[in-house]
Amino acid sequence: EGTVYYAFSQGRNVARDSLSLLRGLPLRLFCDFNVEPLCWIVAQEVDGVMHIIDEIKIAKNANTTMAAREFCARWASQYRGRVLIDGDVSGNQRNTASGGYADYMIIEEELTKAFGVRPDLPRQKINPSVGDRVTSVNSLLEHSRVLIDAKCRFLIEDLEQVTWNERGTDLMKGYHGDLRDRTHFTDALGYGVFNLWLTRHGRN
Repeated sequence: EGTVYYAFSQGRNVARDSLSLLRGLPLRLFCDFNVEPLCWIVAQEVDGVMHIIDEIKIAKNANTTMAAREFCARWASQYRGRVLIDGDVSGNQRNTASGGYADYMIIEEELTKAFGVRPDLPRQKINPSVGDRVTSVNSLLEHSRVLIDAKCRFLIEDLEQVTWNERGTDLMKGYHGDLRDRTHFTDALGYGVFNLWLTRHGRN
């Protein structure tokens, strides 16, 4: 076993002051569709650095409608414009407990009502591999291109505590105790970083 996100540093990657919403920049939503817990990240790209400004965690009996409405309740009054979404693309097919719609259809419907404009949904059809997601996150962490608001404690815990399995071939996951909460926020970050950043800027 070993720490997956070895490049993470509190001094380098956690902001000393709160990160404010910048209304002239797009708001970004990175989604992981686990059920317990369901974990989403809210971000903005600021001068080449990904600012992580909020996290949403629904611990039990989560569904996409609950998370989308929580996101809208927090941000629709502060931001008017298109929300750019990245995440697990299996959400295009997965049926939830929220009336049988695919996850991104639910998100599109809720955000369009709240923000007054349709969000940009993921365009890719296949998820990146675990290895590619991890490499992407570590690359940006190491080069000071991810800055996290200190209130995002679940994401910070994930970055500090996620480990490889005994064979070093996959992330250590579990369904009980502390392991139940691990990997989901960093999974969401990895989808956003890989699909948004590396497809545009390449690898460092």
